[in-house]
Amino acid sequence: MAQIRTWSGLMKALEKETEKAVEYAGDQIKKILHDNVQHLWYNARGDAYQYSRTYEVINSITLETLKQGKGGYTARIYFDENKISPRISENGGFNSHMSLNGDTSWGGRSLASLVVEFMELGQNSPVYSYDGAHFVEATYETAKEDAVYLIEESLNRAGFATVVVR
Repeated sequence: MAQIRTWSGLMKALEKETEKAVEYAGDQIKKILHDNVQHLWYNARGDAYQYSRTYEVINSITLETLKQGKGGYTARIYFDENKISPRISENGGFNSHMSLNGDTSWGGRSLASLVVEFMELGQNSPVYSYDGAHFVEATYETAKEDAVYLIEESLNRAGFATVVVR
């Protein structure tokens, strides 16, 4: 790292490294969410026999780093419903990401967004009910604890001595 000689130079360096640190923390938490979806949903449910797995939900996990004013950054991790496509079953099983009758929305919401909610919280359909996997909840609990330390780790690698006080 170049030597910092002025207050504005310090602020500029901190802003640049803060953005990188937030992106690093977001990327690590995105990986945790991915692992939680894999472990708590896909692996825990075994092979799907009523439908074909598309893996579009797990592949829709997206990280976006947003600038929040001068020097402030937020990492947003979400399921991008535009990456979850409805499909009619070709083998007589359940449709993917759509209703049995082919509808792609319910109650004014796209089924792509509801699929993630149903996976997280479960649902009590008379056709195929199941308990939720709570992968978002598990990820949130981990992120609450780890985010500050991940940012600290990134700043330390950049040469800033940091101390986290809790």
